[in-house]
Amino acid sequence: PLGSAIGNSLEVIEAIETLKGKGPEDLTEVCLWLCAHMLHLGGKGQIRGCYDMAKEALMDGRGLQTLAAMVKAQGGDPAYILEPERFEKAPFCLALQAEEEGFITHMDTARCGIVSVILGAGRERKEDSIDYSAGILLEKKYGDFVKKGDTIAVLRASRKELLEEASK
Repeated sequence: PLGSAIGNSLEVIEAIETLKGKGPEDLTEVCLWLCAHMLHLGGKGQIRGCYDMAKEALMDGRGLQTLAAMVKAQGGDPAYILEPERFEKAPFCLALQAEEEGFITHMDTARCGIVSVILGAGRERKEDSIDYSAGILLEKKYGDFVKKGDTIAVLRASRKELLEEASK
């Protein structure tokens, strides 16, 4: 997964943190290069210069202000963008810990998606409801070294009984 968050509100909060210059490095870099290429395609300059423009907009807060303006223009409440602590938090969490020391050598992204559905962050059927606060926060990712007992991920749900099934 790109970034560390899996789940609706968790991903929006991560995007907001990224626009504040505090997001995961991998997500931030991909976003900056995508912006650079869009600026370049829009005739704003060469790729490297466009990257610098994107980084400047990120660092001075224009990116975050633009997102807030876009949310407002679409009828949403921009206060959630400027104050992400307003998002509802799932009341139940379960930390998954490393059973042994070593490196993370594989991330099964399909299984991460299935687990997020079990937690309520997605639907199995179109009539299912979505729990916008549910999801997964990855503490460790591909290539990271972990010690036995380190938290690898934190599962979040609105119903405690979902955590046990999802942790399997």
